[in-house]
Amino acid sequence: MRTKKRTAVCLIAGVALLAVSATAAFGSITGYSQYKESVITLALEEENFSGLGHFSLTLDDQPQMDVAFTYHQDGPDRSSHFTGTEFGRPVDTWDVMIDGVSTWFSLDSDYYYHQGETEDPPNTFLTIDTDDEYEARILNFMNVAADTVVGDLKNNFVQLGTRDGLTYYQVDISQEQIPTLVTAGLSLLAVSQGINEEFAGAFTQDLALENIHCIFSIDREGRLADTQVEVSFLGTDDQGVVHPMVIAGDLTVSDYGTAVVRPADVGDRVLYQ
Repeated sequence: MRTKKRTAVCLIAGVALLAVSATAAFGSITGYSQYKESVITLALEEENFSGLGHFSLTLDDQPQMDVAFTYHQDGPDRSSHFTGTEFGRPVDTWDVMIDGVSTWFSLDSDYYYHQGETEDPPNTFLTIDTDDEYEARILNFMNVAADTVVGDLKNNFVQLGTRDGLTYYQVDISQEQIPTLVTAGLSLLAVSQGINEEFAGAFTQDLALENIHCIFSIDREGRLADTQVEVSFLGTDDQGVVHPMVIAGDLTVSDYGTAVVRPADVGDRVLYQ
């Protein structure tokens, strides 16, 4: 259950990030660099922040996922809470790591779970050791790939204005403008058995982006403040039937430098042995 949930969450997060990367074609090199650096800093460098968000997925106009989440990080300590529905199942889970010890439980369970102390837990959301040649090359590849995907999309970018110290941007991309590299990658993803199991065989033949709508903002310090993304797909199964799918998500990032991770409140649950 926990593994499947994470697979679905990672898929949606990855698609949303790819969509934003592909559509964040600022009208100037400085603007694009600022956006890219804000994402990299949040994921790989920022050690203290909170996130509040929501994501949903519909397939054939039927809701499949509708989940809200909160996330807090303070160095190696972190906590997350997911609540909503996922593929017809209720979701209400907590996962807290403090001092390298992970505690997690579901609201409807009589038990909670412990994972032994983790040696040197990371201080950031993601960890890439830039002193490690292999990992440094991965980061460099991601940078180059993002720059390549941006291509000529800058004409779709619109600056909406500024408000309360935030600068807002919007971009809309149609199917015809989506880079071939992105489409090819999604088609490869479509035939992945591990992913397709999550979506009842809807994408056994093809998966194509139809359009992308994205709004996001950056604060005065160049940090990502919030983003809303909606991505529409068309998938084809092995019978040739086309299945529309829409992924939507929003994320608000706050408490930079002041986030607090609190111990898990397991209530009267007992430790699972």
